[in-house]
Amino acid sequence: KSPSSDICIQDYIPTETGMVVRLRIDSKAIEIPLSLHGEHNSYNCAAALACAMSLGLSVELIAERLQFAQIPSGRMRIHRDLPANISVIDDTYNANPASMEVAFKVLKQLAENEHSIAVLGDMFEMGVNSNVHHHAIGCIAAKLGIDTVFSFGEFADEVVSGATKH
Repeated sequence: KSPSSDICIQDYIPTETGMVVRLRIDSKAIEIPLSLHGEHNSYNCAAALACAMSLGLSVELIAERLQFAQIPSGRMRIHRDLPANISVIDDTYNANPASMEVAFKVLKQLAENEHSIAVLGDMFEMGVNSNVHHHAIGCIAAKLGIDTVFSFGEFADEVVSGATKH
């Protein structure tokens, strides 16, 4: 976001299906619609743009292709096409504490007055403190106001315990 950068994120605007990232590249303004959610993905967009530009690709081509970027299944997948004012996030594929917290924040931002549901799987590579990290994720979900938490895997009980004790 530094004004002196070659590529500067001016803004990101959440939309129903993702966001629009407003960038300044040198002195040129550009808007890129993305089917991704969360401010962090505006930084990913800028980084991808910088890498591709360094390889000699045109800004226009990169912007066109970034519009089709997709998140892998089980990674911060937001489902809002459900009845009865429900928003669900699927974060079941080996996330980490920081990414899950971001996912919860995005879910709450998008859900506004809807019922928010997080469906979570185990976080791998957490080492000997896996149970502590999973419990903490449950606590974070509760503190951020996620209405319902479903968890599965080896550490599901820890997540649920954290979510229900706060």
